[in-house]
Amino acid sequence: MKKSDGSNSAKIALGPWQSIMTIIFALLFFSIVYIIYHGIVRGSMDQKLPDDVKTAVTLILNDTAKTKYLPANFDSIKVDKACSFILLNIIPKDSSAEKIFRAKYENLSSNIMISLLPTISVSTGSYFWLNTNKKYLEVIFWSIFGVLASLLYFISEAMRTNSFKRTEISVYLAKLFYAPLISVIIIFSYRLITSSNSAKFDNTSTELLVFSFILGFFSGRAIELLNKIKDIILPGKTTAEDEAANYTTVKGNVKLPQGLAGITPDKVKLSMIPASGTGKTIETNVNADGSFSIPNVPKGEYNFKAELESGDKKFSALIANKKLTAGKPVQVEDIVLSEDK
Repeated sequence: MKKSDGSNSAKIALGPWQSIMTIIFALLFFSIVYIIYHGIVRGSMDQKLPDDVKTAVTLILNDTAKTKYLPANFDSIKVDKACSFILLNIIPKDSSAEKIFRAKYENLSSNIMISLLPTISVSTGSYFWLNTNKKYLEVIFWSIFGVLASLLYFISEAMRTNSFKRTEISVYLAKLFYAPLISVIIIFSYRLITSSNSAKFDNTSTELLVFSFILGFFSGRAIELLNKIKDIILPGKTTAEDEAANYTTVKGNVKLPQGLAGITPDKVKLSMIPASGTGKTIETNVNADGSFSIPNVPKGEYNFKAELESGDKKFSALIANKKLTAGKPVQVEDIVLSEDK
């Protein structure tokens, strides 16, 4: 009886082109669902006053009549006129938003309203859901779009350098599930993030959509943001053991293309680039036998990029989204260079 060597599981794994087409199909699916729901359910958002409107409202509220005899309700008249001007320039007449706005502002004095002008916003119709609880659906959708865009990028780069690894498919699929959840948690915690000066955004405007997309695209960096929130909520003393738990040693081998005479692996430039797009790139030397060892590497996700120039030819290789955890040294799969086309 022929023994199983695990090759059947490898055959089930998606190849590079199958992965690309699957991601494109998923992107089309989520885009269609997103467009249909937004076409059915009308959205809304909070719009801050443009500078020209604020200037005009300030002039209205600072108006002083050129007569000695002012009506007792002159200040109220100015405020009502200012509210009417804002509503005329921002939202349609007789909408529900107009009633909400007047109930909130028309009973204020002119001085108080002037002081509030920088913060005044008006609820207006929008294609996006931004000032109700549906904004968290926007976060989920846009973080998924970010994940799918990052997968398209990294897989296409891996195909270009012939470094696609079928074993990484499970990592890609996992991102589709944990990235939206992490994004929602970070949005819930945005006040904590803002207080620590790590990120600032307006969660009632289209900035929320951009922030969600970035959290999905750079899901590794999103996990680092969660760590910052953890340190704020659960502060603790940092010990040498805790510090060591955040670092690891990376080992591996670089292999040159066959038939490349007179060149040894120690001519290869090897870089570890944080997959989040931020942080310090680590560059190291490769030994003559192709081996390398990099100590004190912060845990996280990295893209390993190897480059070599020989005459007018260039060779490179890429291992994308390699997750490093602290503890025992991490052995990276062989980095095999191929000629750039």
